[in-house]
Amino acid sequence: MKSTITRPISPFDQALVDPVAKCTFTTLFRSGPGTSSAGTRKIFSFLVLSLVFSLTAFAQNPRIYESSGTFTIPPGVTTITVECWGGGGAGGGATGVNSGGGGGAGGAYAKKVIAVMPGDMHTVSVAGIVSGTTGAGGNGAPSWFSSTTTVFADGGAGGALSAVNGFSAPGATASLGASTGDLGFVFKGGNGGTGIGGASAGGGGTGASTFSDGIDGGVTTGGSGGDGGSGGDGGSTGASGSIGLPGDVAGGGGGGGRAAANGTDRKGGDGGPGIIVISWVCPAASISYSGAPFCTNDLNGMVTLIGQGEGTYSAPGGLSINTSTGEINPGASTPGAYTVTYTYSGGCETTTNVVVNAAPTCSITGNNGPVCPNASFSYTAPAGMTGYAWTIAGNGTITSGAGAQTVTVGTGANCNASFTLTLVITNANGCTSTCQKEVNVVDNTGPIGAPSCRYHRD
Repeated sequence: MKSTITRPISPFDQALVDPVAKCTFTTLFRSGPGTSSAGTRKIFSFLVLSLVFSLTAFAQNPRIYESSGTFTIPPGVTTITVECWGGGGAGGGATGVNSGGGGGAGGAYAKKVIAVMPGDMHTVSVAGIVSGTTGAGGNGAPSWFSSTTTVFADGGAGGALSAVNGFSAPGATASLGASTGDLGFVFKGGNGGTGIGGASAGGGGTGASTFSDGIDGGVTTGGSGGDGGSGGDGGSTGASGSIGLPGDVAGGGGGGGRAAANGTDRKGGDGGPGIIVISWVCPAASISYSGAPFCTNDLNGMVTLIGQGEGTYSAPGGLSINTSTGEINPGASTPGAYTVTYTYSGGCETTTNVVVNAAPTCSITGNNGPVCPNASFSYTAPAGMTGYAWTIAGNGTITSGAGAQTVTVGTGANCNASFTLTLVITNANGCTSTCQKEVNVVDNTGPIGAPSCRYHRD
């Protein structure tokens, strides 16, 4: 049996070093400020939310939190890696004539490897969206795990309000704040951008990357690149201005709003939400089944599990399997090839391949009796088998064909005594089936002139 053990690392670290990693960065398209849907620009978007994250091999490892909750340490797990992104700051609003708000700063990133105990429960606090307003941009909230001193990623600062005519307010300055993680794995987000002379607003800075500080927002254009959330664009430079665009997950700063000559106040863009990613190395485990491949007339197959227990078993439809014990019932299964998956320790998986073959249908065709003593009869098995094995017990002997499809039986001299013919057939898949036929041997010779035994011979 072939079995494999998945030992995942952080999807972000893996994506940086492995071109065929089991996660996918996705490029999205969105309309730029003041353009139609046709005037789209590419954005390198963060990979975690359901729209932009593809995780094909790790099941629930890593665990990705887009909102606050709790995390219970899976069985057998003693070390976890936690990655936190703080929320992005909102862009500043614009209320002056021909004014531009400052871009919000991106949220920080912190990563830490933590020793844990299986079964312990930890708090997971994830920064939400900070809504932009016509005032100064709100600061992004922090994201943290277990406590604010365990793993902590601070939120980005909000962009400044522009309430002065013909003025572009400054973008927010990113900082680490109180961010806490392992040495060399704490980074700040990108600074918010600043517009020019009220004709433009600042773009939001990106959320911090897993390997460097975030990228600063520009004039109108939000920061992009790395694997933190992209910053939102500042409001439109057109004659009507517009609100700033929101930052992306994780931790992208919002773009500043831009008010034009028409005097309409404009909101800054929302600060992007944070996320928390928890990953762990899977404890060793493997499964196998002795006696496989199975035949549909076999006894139930029992699994051999080596390593971490407390898991569950699953297989595609057609295979009858006990999800708690892994026991397979071949007789209730549809013949075919299956992959049995053992899931344990919060989403770790190991698999083995199982084949169930159809058993042949055994039958014996020939005289059912009663038959005469000292006579000869032929019996036939189903065609197309790779093996035939005939045996006999009682008042008869096999005279030829013990290993062939057709066997010849000679009845004994005893009267009112039976013989039992047993057949074992084997098909091309190696499955066997057994059947029997019992035949009575009776002296049916009547008085002179009466019907004789020969009329009963095959």
